[in-house]
Amino acid sequence: MFDMRSVGYKESHEQSASDLMSVLKVADLLIDTAGGMDAFIDRVGRLLRRAVDEVIDMPRTGRWSLDELDGPEKTYVGTKVEILFRHEFQLKYGDKMDLRVGDYEVDIKNTIKGTWMIPSEAIDHHCLLIQENDKKATFSVGVVFCSIDVLTKGMNRDQKRSISQGHPAIYWICRHASMPSNFFEALDPAVRAQLTDRFASGAERIRRLLRLVHDKPFSRWVIESIAQQQDPLKRLRKNGGARDVLEKEGILILGGKYDRELLEQYGYGHLKDDEWVAVKKEG
Repeated sequence: MFDMRSVGYKESHEQSASDLMSVLKVADLLIDTAGGMDAFIDRVGRLLRRAVDEVIDMPRTGRWSLDELDGPEKTYVGTKVEILFRHEFQLKYGDKMDLRVGDYEVDIKNTIKGTWMIPSEAIDHHCLLIQENDKKATFSVGVVFCSIDVLTKGMNRDQKRSISQGHPAIYWICRHASMPSNFFEALDPAVRAQLTDRFASGAERIRRLLRLVHDKPFSRWVIESIAQQQDPLKRLRKNGGARDVLEKEGILILGGKYDRELLEQYGYGHLKDDEWVAVKKEG
């Protein structure tokens, strides 16, 4: 699928879409603000991961998937994306739209499925279209000028028209780019069931994580989500914590902040300070 990273994409799009010069300008300004294409993809991917995780709110709800959210909650994912996007790139509110990019008013529209609903007030304005696929850990971002002719004629009960991801007027900054994965989506269902077992204690669920999920780094948020208790990190500490118990079973619990030498030895030198990994002890 072509996007701005593809050779010749810009030129081919110029031949097929109206209002393109301003669309190109908005896209270029966003990339420049981010510090380049790679930085844009990395920063947007991380903020989408945060937005989804915060709305699912597993540490307090026990839920781990977008499928478990109801309609209003899924809608709030879009609101969270808007808030985090504006903050991440230090963009100001527009007079009428969600943000101002250079001289342009831009509305942010987020979808989980692939069709965006456009309110009447966004017609004849630019829209930043964002779509995330949490199961595949991918996302797409495009810019479109929402003239009336690129939107569907029909409207829903909220008087909103729509545009689908296949519309040629959308200028894609990135399509199907990688974002940080949902830790629980990527697990074997049998393992996930043991980690989300509500009848087991938080301490037991953490021990299961460390016994069953090896060589897959996990964050503080994962620990909080599984433990669902105060001070969940104590389960990873020595002096009676899981580290002592699991080491006797040949499993090392290594943290990015204090175990750099061992992490390098086991090939995990890239871990962040707030990440850990369980590995089988060598020898």
